[in-house]
Amino acid sequence: SLGCAVANLLVAADYYGLQPNVTYLPDSNRNDLAARISFTSSPTSDILYHNNHAIFSIPKRVNNRSPYETRMPNSVFLQSIQSFASDHLRIDVVTDVARRTALADVALSAGEAAMDNSAFRKELSKYVKSNTTKSCVGMPCFGMGIPTPVSFFAPTMIRWFNMNRLNRKKDEQLLKKETPVFVVIGTHDDDKSDWLQSGEMYERIALLAAQSGLSTAVWAAPIQIGSFYKEIQKILSVNLRPQMFFRIGYTDKVLSHSPRLPVKNAYL
Repeated sequence: SLGCAVANLLVAADYYGLQPNVTYLPDSNRNDLAARISFTSSPTSDILYHNNHAIFSIPKRVNNRSPYETRMPNSVFLQSIQSFASDHLRIDVVTDVARRTALADVALSAGEAAMDNSAFRKELSKYVKSNTTKSCVGMPCFGMGIPTPVSFFAPTMIRWFNMNRLNRKKDEQLLKKETPVFVVIGTHDDDKSDWLQSGEMYERIALLAAQSGLSTAVWAAPIQIGSFYKEIQKILSVNLRPQMFFRIGYTDKVLSHSPRLPVKNAYL
């Protein structure tokens, strides 16, 4: 999340003609300082993503967990994603059916394993909100495709039941039939700097997707739970540590943003 915030700052800097300099984890004595960014005036500003500047995609981008159309994003977009890779960050764009199916199975199993943890379900239930919530902290159920009447009961259901297990068939349809592309971002190491840079890279891809009329949705469980990430490594035939796993595709389902904290709350 902090890496995504850095990416948004860098996009805004480019739009306003500023040259940023980013230092990740600049103070080893401060665990609460993720990055330090300084800005200088730039005589010219690169227009990110060529046509319309990426800054206009920031308010459009949402984590859209809806079913996606079967049609594949165009090759120019997919090549653009892969061009973001570097010596430190690997980007795997998975479009073939065999590997997509294998990755979907890993994601489904990891999701069920995550929700088997009663302590996790209890914590999660506190942040799941009804669709009519005005709370700026938490996740309204519309972001998970839950209709308004059911959203009032969702926190209780999540607390007491493994909903991923109960929704297995629906999620299997979503991942195997309604997801044309999976993307995995991997790094050589697995430290805080890698996490931050992976988040920054994800946001760059998500903004490009939004600009191209595409949606993205992060599926965190296979990255964060147990050793499921090792199964992703086997499927992709890589040794790098997977850090981000997400879907990309077209959907006509338009989602609103979750309520945002007031800007004044962003200042320390």
